[in-house]
Amino acid sequence: MKKIAVISLFTSFLIAQSAQATSIPKVEEFKFAQITGHGCGMTLWKPSSTNKNRYILFNGLTNNSMEMLVNGKITKFKRIKSTGTAFYGQKTFQTFQSPNGKIIVDVAVKLGAKGEIETVAIKEGTVTVQQNGKKVKIPVVGDAGC
Repeated sequence: MKKIAVISLFTSFLIAQSAQATSIPKVEEFKFAQITGHGCGMTLWKPSSTNKNRYILFNGLTNNSMEMLVNGKITKFKRIKSTGTAFYGQKTFQTFQSPNGKIIVDVAVKLGAKGEIETVAIKEGTVTVQQNGKKVKIPVVGDAGC
């Protein structure tokens, strides 16, 4: 009886691990209180978001300051590539990698109008999150500045 229970538990664990490895990454919105980064940098959110205090991505001015809520966990990322127009410590095309190297995030944005005090609007963009050969692409808008 104990062998059956152990085998059943082990099988359930393997099935759950397999499902997690083959499912698309789950990107969720977060509040600033959930992350360590704040201040100058870039903040992106879904254009359809009804609550403007919920974000998809924050990237500060310091190295390894990008944060997202992926698969139920706030994760910090390091920038591994950037090209395009520079603005407030950012570039219009950036690639980030999770600490374990398993999640890659590509960010592409188009700049909008400059704000009154050291800001620029991000009129449109995409955040593409890749994990285990699966990816999810999220349209975003936002702002950057200091």
